[in-house]
Amino acid sequence: LMNNGLIRYAVTLNYDELLDKTIEDELGEGKCYRVATKEDFEKLTREQNWERISRFFLFKPHGTVSLPMSLRHKYEQTLELEEEKADVLRRLFKDKILVLIGYEANDEDFKLLLNEQLLVRNIKKVIVVKGNTERVLERLALAKNVIGYKGRDEFFEKLAKRLHGDGEYKGNYTKATRHFIRYRIHQKLSPGNPESSEYSVKLERLKKAIRDEPLIFAR
Repeated sequence: LMNNGLIRYAVTLNYDELLDKTIEDELGEGKCYRVATKEDFEKLTREQNWERISRFFLFKPHGTVSLPMSLRHKYEQTLELEEEKADVLRRLFKDKILVLIGYEANDEDFKLLLNEQLLVRNIKKVIVVKGNTERVLERLALAKNVIGYKGRDEFFEKLAKRLHGDGEYKGNYTKATRHFIRYRIHQKLSPGNPESSEYSVKLERLKKAIRDEPLIFAR
């Protein structure tokens, strides 16, 4: 999705750098701005319109392993987000659809922020993609604004149908791969030449649909 410019924001509470490396592999080095330290978040609080900048962001409120001082890996460190991080995420979530993939809602700080933003209706909608969605839904406020999908296959099939609306989805993948999302989107965009006019038209339509209902992916 990032590779085709369909989403610009991702949030992870994991402090490993597997997602960082995957995004770099997809977009190229230096194409995604990682926000992981308290100083990174403070810098954004001083910028007036960073969320309008046409670039990609990866937010890591619990830090990243290559910067040990940024890590928030102990229980007592995850009871409440630092105010700078909370401010940035509030701005990020405003009027967005938040897609939670594999999220357990175990981290008290992020769960509190989600519930706060749901209660004040700052987040447009939350989509939970998880095998056991009931457990997560029980921990989030305003369940009517939260939708659950029991797996990635179901979610991405529904996403493709919603964005295109041009017939049944024909993908048949038995397991997720590193380029799982890319394969699904490209399968739906066009079975032919990526340089074809049909591909370009569908890609532009897909981008417009995402702009109309912005998505943030979190894991």
